[in-house]
Amino acid sequence: MGKKLDIVGVGTVAIDIIRTKEGKKMSLGGDVANTMAFLQQLGLQTGFIGRVGSDKYGKAIVKDLASRSIDISRLRVHKTYPTTQCNIEISGKEREIISVKYSKQISISPPDNEYMKSARSLLVRTRSPYSEALCSFAKESK
Repeated sequence: MGKKLDIVGVGTVAIDIIRTKEGKKMSLGGDVANTMAFLQQLGLQTGFIGRVGSDKYGKAIVKDLASRSIDISRLRVHKTYPTTQCNIEISGKEREIISVKYSKQISISPPDNEYMKSARSLLVRTRSPYSEALCSFAKESK
């Protein structure tokens, strides 16, 4: 990673499988991953720390994030754990989340710390199991 990032997001990335009466489509999911995609569209340089599986959904997410020019050098592809999936059904104006299959959360490693230090800002999902540790990291990195 050569260029300085404006913001790094740490959190869950998922594949949203959306079913409508017209059929089924897949879309990038996960609040932090979607936020990084939006900020990248606004012209910020973004990066993401997270985990996907080596399944077809993980491959689709890697391709999607890379096509948006989001730095994914700290995105892990896990051989055993599947990609987080969110099954959504839309009928008319109603949207219902049918099921969410969560994958194993990432653990933060020393290279992640250096990566986060290289960014101007850090976005962490508020209810993540690693929020407290990351808040401590952010305070120490000032």
